[in-house]
Amino acid sequence: MSNFGNSVRDFTYVSDVVNGVIASLEFQVNKAEIINIGNGNPIKLTRFVELMEQGLGKKAVTDLVLMQKGDVPMTSADVRKAKCSLGWTPRVSIEDGMPLFLDWFNAHNASRYMPTPKKEVCFINSSFSKNSTNMDDVMDVSHINKDQFAFYFFSNLDVDQ
Repeated sequence: MSNFGNSVRDFTYVSDVVNGVIASLEFQVNKAEIINIGNGNPIKLTRFVELMEQGLGKKAVTDLVLMQKGDVPMTSADVRKAKCSLGWTPRVSIEDGMPLFLDWFNAHNASRYMPTPKKEVCFINSSFSKNSTNMDDVMDVSHINKDQFAFYFFSNLDVDQ
C-alpha cells in the first residue's frame, strides 16, 4: 500500500452513485453545474483493507511502500452542493457497503474477470556492454517461470562502442 497505508480515500457505494446521478437528472438549471457525488467520509487505506479482511475472513498480504510519485495523501468528496441542490445524500457507509460488495462479488463469481496476479520484477541497468544485449544476458532468469512474472527492463541504452 502506498504511503505505508496511511493515505486516505473516499469510497462510495454504487447505489449512492446511481441515486446521485438520478437526482442530478431531475435538477433544473439554466447553465452547466458541477456537482460532486461521493461519500464524504474518507478512511485510511489500512481501514479499507481491514474491512475486506473481516468480510473475507482472510488476512491480506500487503506491501507497505513509500507514497508513489504523483500520489496525494488524501482525497475526499465535498458533497455539500449535492445535498443542498439535489437533496441527495449518501446512505451506505463503508462498513455496510463492504459486505454488500463482497456478497455481490462472490454471488456473481466476479473473480473470473480478474487476471491471474503476476509478480512484477523491475530490472534497472544504466548501461550495456558490447557482449550484453538483453536482460537474460544481464541477469540469469532462466530458472524463473516467466508465465507468473511480468518483467520490466529499463535502460538508457548507453551501449559501449
